[in-house]
Amino acid sequence: MLTGIIKWRHLLVILLLTTLTACGGGSSGGGESAEQPSGEVPSETPPEAEDPPEAEDPPETEDPPETEEPPETEEPPETEEPPETEEPPAPDTAPDAFSFEAQSDVAFSEVIESNAIVVTGTDSSAPISVVGGEYAIDGGDFTSAEGTVEPAQSVQLRLISGDSFGVVTSMTLTIGGISAEFTVTTLPDSAAPQASVHFPLPVSSTTSQTIIVRGTAVDEEESEIVSVLVEDVAATSDDGFATWQAEVPVPLGRTTLHVTTEDSAGNIDTDAAHFQLTSGTLAGAFASPTAIEFDAENNRALVVDAGLDALIAVDLTTRVRTIISAENVGIGQPFSQPESLAFDAANNRVLVIDNAAGGVLFSVNPATGDRTVLSSSTVGGGDVSFSFPSAVALDTDRNRVLVLNNQFENASQWTVYAVDLDTGFRTRLDTGGVLFKDPEDIAVDALNSRALVVDSGRRSVIAIDFATGARTNLSGFTQGGSLIGGGDNIFDSPVSISMDAANNRALVMDATIDDSGALFGVDLTSGFRKVLAGPRTGGGFVGSNSPAFKTPVSVVLNSNSSRALILDDDTDIILNVATDGSGTRRLIDNPGTNALIQNATGMGIDADQRAVYIADMTRDVLMAVDLRSGAKTLISIGTLESQGPAFDLPSGVVIDDENNRALVSDVAMGVLAVDLNSGMRTRLAGGGNGSGATLEQPTSITLDAVNERALVGTSSLHPLIAFMDLSTLQRTTLTGNGAGSGVELNGARDIIMDAENHRALVMDRDSSILAVDLTTGERTTLSGNGVGEGAALEGLQSAVLDKTNNRLLVADFIAETVVAVDLVSGDRTVLSGAGVGSGASLDFPTGIQLLDNDIAVVLDPNVHEVFAVDLITGTRTTVTP
Repeated sequence: MLTGIIKWRHLLVILLLTTLTACGGGSSGGGESAEQPSGEVPSETPPEAEDPPEAEDPPETEDPPETEEPPETEEPPETEEPPETEEPPAPDTAPDAFSFEAQSDVAFSEVIESNAIVVTGTDSSAPISVVGGEYAIDGGDFTSAEGTVEPAQSVQLRLISGDSFGVVTSMTLTIGGISAEFTVTTLPDSAAPQASVHFPLPVSSTTSQTIIVRGTAVDEEESEIVSVLVEDVAATSDDGFATWQAEVPVPLGRTTLHVTTEDSAGNIDTDAAHFQLTSGTLAGAFASPTAIEFDAENNRALVVDAGLDALIAVDLTTRVRTIISAENVGIGQPFSQPESLAFDAANNRVLVIDNAAGGVLFSVNPATGDRTVLSSSTVGGGDVSFSFPSAVALDTDRNRVLVLNNQFENASQWTVYAVDLDTGFRTRLDTGGVLFKDPEDIAVDALNSRALVVDSGRRSVIAIDFATGARTNLSGFTQGGSLIGGGDNIFDSPVSISMDAANNRALVMDATIDDSGALFGVDLTSGFRKVLAGPRTGGGFVGSNSPAFKTPVSVVLNSNSSRALILDDDTDIILNVATDGSGTRRLIDNPGTNALIQNATGMGIDADQRAVYIADMTRDVLMAVDLRSGAKTLISIGTLESQGPAFDLPSGVVIDDENNRALVSDVAMGVLAVDLNSGMRTRLAGGGNGSGATLEQPTSITLDAVNERALVGTSSLHPLIAFMDLSTLQRTTLTGNGAGSGVELNGARDIIMDAENHRALVMDRDSSILAVDLTTGERTTLSGNGVGEGAALEGLQSAVLDKTNNRLLVADFIAETVVAVDLVSGDRTVLSGAGVGSGASLDFPTGIQLLDNDIAVVLDPNVHEVFAVDLITGTRTTVTP
């Protein structure tokens, strides 16, 4: 503004001077002057001045702009003033924009320093301040106080990172009104939530088609858990999956179920936990097995049993037998008299021929046990009808099964039917030739387009040509009695046949040859009979005769091992026999045979809850059952004299973890200590060992570890409970037989320490629960006999204290239940059994122990098993691989 005014004044002055010059005024040399002649001297006296002429009116001119009018008085022009000096500019304290690099994946709760920036764009000191951290100038001390920063100085920031995964922490620096943010982020959550399955146990079996799975989950990075799946079933939870449960369908047979977890950070673990479950009814023993097939993919044998009316899977690794289809397993028309089977691996089905109801061909889903009728008197139709079908074979190439059928249960009426697997339509395959006499089994020789039938009456193998239907002898005796094929021996009673195409032979099982039985390999071209296991003609034996063939009924090739699987009806076993000419035999027996629980009432548990220990009074053994694998191990065998005094009637068991031993009450022997490593037995009471109160028929025992003593109960005519000092073996009567007072003691079937209430709880023989004061021996009724409400106590054998829930858990062998008894009121509630919970039913529960996570372990000798019982849902499984 000031500069403009000065320039405007200069302009006015120049315009004024210009105007005056143009008008001829304003100076002595201005206007017109008379010319003087050259050489003429001027007069000394000036002439009279002439009157000035009258001033002529100036010509009219346009008025100049007002701004250009001269001043009213003629004054000499003003001298040009020097320009005014500009005021100096204000200090510039606003810097150029600056920024700090964000940092990620930093550690928790650490001091994190930023990159340094240099202040530019300022010409003087600028104010500096920070929010959320500290700054330092030119490498000096860090501070959070306000200050100033000079141009070209450097500034660095620092802050403390977050204390968990994925936390963003920021601070803001301001210099001269310009701000920038420094941000750090801690390590991201890269781990999925962890999960644990509480129920069922890691290895279990169930008879149900669904099971309630219960467990917990935790995300150590504290991200939100958004889902838990068991297989494809979403678990439910009301506490953010800290605890969860899911009802999951269970496929038949043995399977591994997986738990999948996911958190809000998108981390997924598809195997956060897993457990093994076998579904179906466990087959303790075959009743009347009739035929066997092999399922290569699952490495198992499939057996039909006419006595159980069931299809059974036998795991060749664990030897566990599971009923995978029966009246109570799977849906559909039940079996009535299953005779034979064929496994259709391509379609994952088992084809079963049933001899009842005029003959029925079933298709069985091995995963569900569901049964569908493919052909019968009412399904499929055809040129012929079933009457007494006895054997079946799969003809994959022609999408059919071949069925050996006796039209009128007469030797002359044996025929072979072909059944279309799409329609169930039946036609006759054979047309004539060699007559059947007593055909037993049939197989399909796909390479030679024929069927092979073993005939025990004809003592031969008969071939049926697919093109002509003609029956001819391949090996053995002909219809006229001559012998064809040759070989190491002749057939006596061939009962089963299976194809071994890779070796161009059929495997034939003869049940009675030389009273030993033999496995033959029959050449498919020549009919030559080679003994693979058993006696040869004229002496000699291939392999050993152990284990012996007793009543072999069926043979099948194990294509995974090239060995033969032979089903034996009499011995309840499957024999695994080499086909390489060595004849070696292996036993695939019932896994329960060597570790079968027969008659047991006592069960102890170790402190780690890894195993329970069972005293079996029939087998006179102490057995351990691993709760993680289901494996049964004999710890101490009473018949082994080298292990010490024999068991007689072992009943109660308690584990003395500190001394790595079991204390066993034996009705006849007193009290025995059993070393859990060696199985060695030492007699602590009875037979002159120890002193003090006599223990007559000791039936129960528990441990008071704090006082280094055991409590032993008897069930004699004069029952008592006595302390037994574990150091001195001195016995002192606590109650009964004259000691203590109160309600009558009829016999102590089990004793449970309730140390917090300074009492022992006794399962009395009269089906009541007594509380015994540990000082006075006074006896009161806790529950039963009019005390407490709820389910009646009928048959008490064992109990365990559940301190967390202030209750006693009781196994009732008559009611077949697990009952909770309130420790204050004595009220009783059924937790499992009698319609509560699912799974195999309890039959005669005699022992019970408690695991973590509300799971009880229950001994049931009638079903030869240990059950795991979910105390929340009542669900029952068996601890069986």
